[in-house]
Amino acid sequence: MKSSIFRRIFKSYLIIVLVVTVFLTLYNSTLIRRFYLQILTRDLTNIGYSLKPQVYPLIARHDVKALQALVRAVGQETDVRITIINQDGTVLADSHEEPAAMEDHWNRPEVIEALAGRVGTSARYSDTLKQEMFYVALPGSIKNNGAVVIRASLFLTDVNAFLSSMRTNVFYVGVLAALLSLLYAFFVSRQLSKPVKELARATSKVAEGDFETKVVLKNKDELEELANHFNDMTLKVKELFEENLRRKERLELVISSMHDGLVLFGRDGKVAMVNDSFKQIARTRDLIGKSYWEIGSFQLGALIKKATTENRNLSDEMEINNKTFLVSATVLPGDEGTLVLSRDVTGVRHLQDLKRDLVANVSHELRTPLTALKGFLETLEQERNAQKKREYLGIIKKHVDRLINIVHDLLVLSQLESDDAKLEIEDVNLPMLLNNIIHLFKGRLQERGLALKYNEDEKLPPVKADPFKLEQMFFNLLDNAIKYTEKGQITISMRQHDDTIQLQVADTGIGIPKADIPRIFERFYVVDKSRSRSLGGTGLGLSIVKHIVLLHGGTIHVDSTHGAGTTFTVSLPILTKN
Repeated sequence: MKSSIFRRIFKSYLIIVLVVTVFLTLYNSTLIRRFYLQILTRDLTNIGYSLKPQVYPLIARHDVKALQALVRAVGQETDVRITIINQDGTVLADSHEEPAAMEDHWNRPEVIEALAGRVGTSARYSDTLKQEMFYVALPGSIKNNGAVVIRASLFLTDVNAFLSSMRTNVFYVGVLAALLSLLYAFFVSRQLSKPVKELARATSKVAEGDFETKVVLKNKDELEELANHFNDMTLKVKELFEENLRRKERLELVISSMHDGLVLFGRDGKVAMVNDSFKQIARTRDLIGKSYWEIGSFQLGALIKKATTENRNLSDEMEINNKTFLVSATVLPGDEGTLVLSRDVTGVRHLQDLKRDLVANVSHELRTPLTALKGFLETLEQERNAQKKREYLGIIKKHVDRLINIVHDLLVLSQLESDDAKLEIEDVNLPMLLNNIIHLFKGRLQERGLALKYNEDEKLPPVKADPFKLEQMFFNLLDNAIKYTEKGQITISMRQHDDTIQLQVADTGIGIPKADIPRIFERFYVVDKSRSRSLGGTGLGLSIVKHIVLLHGGTIHVDSTHGAGTTFTVSLPILTKN
């Protein structure tokens, strides 16, 4: 073990050192060469630009001799080769060679770049001078003479010699550093191998179940800390192992004591675990090893099969032995089987029936008409116009006349889903009806600092409906929006869509959690019980809204984002069928 660990650690150091040495050598060489060529490019470009004022007039006059003399003088003074090339690649002048003896340069990379209007650079072997050169070609043009390229170049012999010397020096330094590093790695590897071997031995014992194993190292470094952590870990593992046994015993006790029935089906679809409650539900104690088709309920077997086949969690309410159970089938991750829980909800369903009867006992909660009366009375107190007062008194009288009908609606709320409910149908101007309701809430809106935005299509047709029930519906929707909105605005919109009128009430309030949305229209169901209680809510508002909409043959839909607001959309047919 020791020699194996030692070889692995030393081999790792060796590879790292060699890779780093080679990389740094190549990288530094490339970096220095690139930097040096950038400097050369800048210097040669400056020389080329400085020649343009002198070269262009000579080319324009076709003074080839003067041009040749100029580039030779500059080349001797700067030790830079200068070449003047016209647009067809012909060399007009060269500081180191006779232009007439030189071939056309139209196919040179740097010349091609320059003729394209860009500064061209190239490091390559010169067929004329038989040496490696670095070229910089500058684009230019002369009126009536076309494009002209001024090319400046230098020998790369000195650069290559410098780079070769640098590579050698870096290589020697790298070799020396590698040797020192490997020497250090040799000693470090030896120091690491012994404690690692000791830790491996102790780990093997712990894996075999010996939690009393301890590791004692004399190293005053991280390995000693690792050994101490290992000993602490062993102690924790022992405690966790013992705690796991205790939890397992408690879990078995809890499962066996559960009032809800629990049964676990393994991968093969047979019972692997079951508690006493489920045995009582199935009326048999011999369930281990049986499939879900043998437990006495076809519905339960079908639910388990569907959950297993579709690999998703399902729940359903079913009758088992003359009792109502809410059964959920949960497919466990990792193909560990299916867990089935069954809860006796016979009493709950009975309580729900009693809950419907409770509507008769809350008929005094006539909050909607009473609030309407209060609102118009307060408005009446502030109104000085006699005509307006008479109008408000008429509205108040209308609400008083309808109190008996509201009581009747509360008493028959549990029957609204049947065909027994009646509507008093007449032509209803929805915008006018809604404006009357909005007027009631102006005080509350100002008190809560909320804005109200109202949009409606022009020339909305009247609908055949029960105006009083629609007032109840509008009132409850607006009341609900204001009640659950702390800041922002309430937006009401009304438009015609085909043969229906669509009303939307949107708020910027607390919103409704996704899990609660399917239940918000249930009787007495409230999302935020503390808020509803403090504001006087009964949990009947949205249930009333839903049944009124259904009575008119309409639909209601809710979109909500928790914490960002809620939008209720009511669609009413223009001609109500009842």
